[in-house]
Parts: sequence; C-alpha cells; structure tokens
Amino acid sequence: MQSTPRTFENLYPPSASFLLLGARVSVADKLVEEGEMKLAEMDLKAAYAKFKKAVEVDPNNARAYFGRAESALGVDKVTPGDILRDYRKAAELDPNQAGFYLSSLGAFNLSIGQLVPAENAYREAAAKDPENAVSYLTDFATSFYATRMGESEEMDKAEMDHIRYQTLVYLCNALGLSPADAVDLLTKKPAMPAPRAVVAEVGDEEDA
Repeated sequence: MQSTPRTFENLYPPSASFLLLGARVSVADKLVEEGEMKLAEMDLKAAYAKFKKAVEVDPNNARAYFGRAESALGVDKVTPGDILRDYRKAAELDPNQAGFYLSSLGAFNLSIGQLVPAENAYREAAAKDPENAVSYLTDFATSFYATRMGESEEMDKAEMDHIRYQTLVYLCNALGLSPADAVDLLTKKPAMPAPRAVVAEVGDEEDA
C-alpha cells in the first residue's frame, strides 16, 4: 500500500469559506498558507505571527500548531517547552498525521539534547504510523549519529565507538533485528535469491 508523503502539502484537504489560489480554505488555513510562505523565506518572526494568529482563529487547527512550533526558533521568549507542547498538540488534534508530528517532536527533543524523550517520540510515531515506522526509526538513528558526531573533534575513539555502537543498535531496532541477529546476517552474507518468474496477466498477453 502506497503511504501518503509526509509533507505540508499533503497534510490537509482545503476546508470551506475563503478563496485562495482557486481552492476554498478557511481563514485559519489561509493564515497557515501565508505562514508557510514566510517559513520558506526563512522569515521566522513573520511566520510565527501568522501561525500564532491561525491558532487564535481556530484552536483546533493542527497544522497551525505545527507551523508555530517550526517557526518558533526565530522568536524571543518562546521556550523549548512551548515548542514541545505545540508539536504534541498537533499530534493530538490530527491522529491521521500523528506520526509526522511526533517525529518532528522527536527531532526537536534530539536537537536540545533530550535523548530519551526523543527516542520515545520516534517510537510513538512509529506506533501511530506503522507504514512509515522504518523511516521514523531510521531517521532517529541517523539523526542521533549526526548530532552526537558533530562533537567528534572533542571526543576520543572510545566515545566515538560508543556512538557508532548505539547508532547500530537503533538501526537494528528500525529493521526489527536484535544486534545478535544483525551480526549473524553479516557473518552469513546471504546470497540474493534468484529473480522470481513474472507471470503475464491475460490482458497483457492480448495487448502484446
């Protein structure tokens, strides 16, 4: 089954009452669209203002909470707790996109050094959105590695080896393997199976 791409454009269908680019959208959704444009331009303060207004207009707009969290780093007096609450609120308001929002929550936790909450958020994302579970858990593993190895100039080999080991454990988890299973596979080096024979459909034979 094809999963829905996890992008802003595919989060929501347009809702009623405001004309924008030929589609009818609500006032809050119009503010969100404007906020996204400002976010794309890296005008974080202007984006935050749009998303903040959208939340005020429609307190049940998950996309507005998400946008406010994404743009908050450019705004003074917004705390990490405020950002975490907005990501969480977005996930609560839109269960169908909870995996997307929770993985973003996990990424933010990781960026502020909160490893355990980050792992928990990614695991929750995987549980809410099983079709993309491998993607979420792999993203956590690689993001953990990139974040921690960014400090590698100040580390000795033992510290770097521990980070590599932990990253491999996270990747094994993403693939549904224990570390022992992974070692066994790498040791056995299983050969690629022979290609399966393709059985032509009746319609394909008639077209040929």
